[in-house]
Order: sequence, then structure tokens, then C-alpha cells
Amino acid sequence: VMACIDCMREIGDLTSAAGIPAVKSCMKEYLPKGNEACSKEVSELKPNSEESGKNLLLCALNWVTEEGATFCAERSKSTDTIGFLTDGVFCMQEGSLNNTWFRGYVYHLDAMKNSEEIKDNEGSSEYKE
Repeated sequence: VMACIDCMREIGDLTSAAGIPAVKSCMKEYLPKGNEACSKEVSELKPNSEESGKNLLLCALNWVTEEGATFCAERSKSTDTIGFLTDGVFCMQEGSLNNTWFRGYVYHLDAMKNSEEIKDNEGSSEYKE
């Protein structure tokens, strides 16, 4: 993930006509699963379009949540249902705390506080418009 972020930092204006192909290239190289999961939103990116960027961001956030759930399910060594679910809850909670820190690092906390789309969806298991 950090390699993708570093790649995108080098682009400059991510929403420009020149920036969009570079964003797609960074995603394809460094986040191939996310690129595949959000292929529709990636293909619909348009220069200077807040809507298409928002759609990709929401898709990526949903993808991260689903990947986290898969990771937690695979990580559990419990053989009974209660143990499996308990492992999953604690794992997702830990991931949520780490994800909050990571999003703060990437997007800066001030930017996150001002983004109503992200703010409205915090604490939700699925990100929505």
C-alpha cells in the first residue's frame, strides 16, 4: 500500500488529464486486487471529476473492509462458531484501529474531519454515499 501511495505522491495533480493514467498505472502495479475489485470505478475516472474520484474512493474503502474480513476469517484458528466469531470481532476491531491510524496518516486528520462522505461512514461496516 505504501508503495502505491508513494507512486501517487509523485504524480502531482491526481485529477488532471495527465494524472488519471498515472493513477491507474499506480493502482495496477501496486494494488492489483483493489484495481480488479474497483475496475469499473477505475475505468470511469474522468479528469477534474469529483464524482468519479468519490466513487473510486468509496469502492476502495469497501474493498479494504471486505479484504479485512477475509483476512480475519482466514486468521482464526477456532473450530467452534463462537470462537470463530469472537476471533473475527477482535481482529476486525484491531484492523479498524490500525485502519483509522493509517487513513489519518494518508489523508491527514484535518482532511478526514472535513470530508463528510468519509465522516458519515466511519464506524460502518460498509461505506455508502
